[in-house]
Amino acid sequence: MAIHNAAFFGAIAFLLGVAAASIGIAFGVYAAALAALGIGTVLVLRRFAADVTRAAIVVLVCVAVLGYFYFHLFAAATVPSTADKTFEALVARDPKRGDRQELTLSLRSPAAGSVVWYAPRYPAYAYGDVLRFSPEASVSLRYGRYVLRGDAVRTAEGAGNRLRGALYAFKRALVGILEAALPREKAALLAGLTVGERGEFSDEFKEALRVSGTTHIVALSGYNIAIVALAAGALFSKFLARRPRFLVTLSVIAAFVIATGAEASVVRAGIMGAILLLAKDSGRIYSLRNAITATAFIMALVDPSVLIFDLGFQLSFLALLGIVFLVPRIEPLVLRIRGVPAVLKEHLATTAAAQLAVTPLLLMSFGSVSLFSLPANVLILGTVPLTMALGFLAGFAGLLHGALAGLFALPAGILLSYQIGTIEFFGRLPQAGLAFIPSWFVVLPYYALLVFWVRWKRKPPHAAIG
Repeated sequence: MAIHNAAFFGAIAFLLGVAAASIGIAFGVYAAALAALGIGTVLVLRRFAADVTRAAIVVLVCVAVLGYFYFHLFAAATVPSTADKTFEALVARDPKRGDRQELTLSLRSPAAGSVVWYAPRYPAYAYGDVLRFSPEASVSLRYGRYVLRGDAVRTAEGAGNRLRGALYAFKRALVGILEAALPREKAALLAGLTVGERGEFSDEFKEALRVSGTTHIVALSGYNIAIVALAAGALFSKFLARRPRFLVTLSVIAAFVIATGAEASVVRAGIMGAILLLAKDSGRIYSLRNAITATAFIMALVDPSVLIFDLGFQLSFLALLGIVFLVPRIEPLVLRIRGVPAVLKEHLATTAAAQLAVTPLLLMSFGSVSLFSLPANVLILGTVPLTMALGFLAGFAGLLHGALAGLFALPAGILLSYQIGTIEFFGRLPQAGLAFIPSWFVVLPYYALLVFWVRWKRKPPHAAIG
């Protein structure tokens, strides 16, 4: 077995073990299923070199078992403890702001571990703040995350890592420049598109995003990483050699991921971008299949709970898989549509592929999916990359001089007006969509049909006789 195939199947086996442990499958049941699967695979592949096949199957089964125990060992090692005493906690990430603040806290001795704490919108907390909690504070496990409940008093500021604090401050400076250059609603959307900041969205606009099925456009993704990587590469190409430029570009991508909160979608895009740059720098062939699998493996290795308990992780990977594997199937159907510009056909194929991939998960998570999502996204997505680029240019130009931001904010504002108008138009329509929660007996056959559609090859027509 070639090493790239061995790595691919090994990563899949590890992820299988993590997933099985995450959903609470008993080890005896899991081991029996693995044994049956391994024996069945050997029997199916017996026409190949038996010794190699059996050895490979045994190794993969062992890796799948390793993934199972890795989840439990990681979970046991990361259980937070408050020690039933007054304790302090450091705000370990830039808070997520909305109707309330979501803070990731690193507990200090005598407590230990990492938790999430939900605080009122005010007073505003920041990365590096030290908070003191009373002994009455309690920790509970919710959807794979430990949530702290209790009241806190801020005792210190600026206690975090200086580099991380500087990255967060840089992001806030960019957002401030956009807010000064554009009206509030446009600045809020542009901040969401560029750095994932969603704290200034009005309740009405959030609802319009939900009804129109366009909430995902403010989830950072490959578009953002591509813009950052291209900008860094172009900037440093003037005075750095190839290898130093490669390392600096990787560092810029990492800094962007950290500064924007390291959410699942941008971490996934960042790792895949780094793998692409590494393949290009080393002269190796970039395998999208292996890059996707390696990215999921790395993220699960750092935090195995993301595989089952992080909806953003799941949606990000499912949408990517849909675009990669379903677009080639959908494109021939879309190309038959007459009277539609080619660019809209491309966006229709991409949007439909992503929607087909994520719809069951959205239904299971939220109980409904908007029917307006397809037309709204087709009309908006084509303008998003240029809007992002103009937003970054406005932010960086504003760092040089506030007046320069307006040069790029003006055209960005035109695009933002169109995007906001489209979102609000579909948001005002009577809600219509699928509204039910499917069971696994529906979801699994659905995805099996998608896999069959991707793998199915149309037989060539027989030549006419005579």
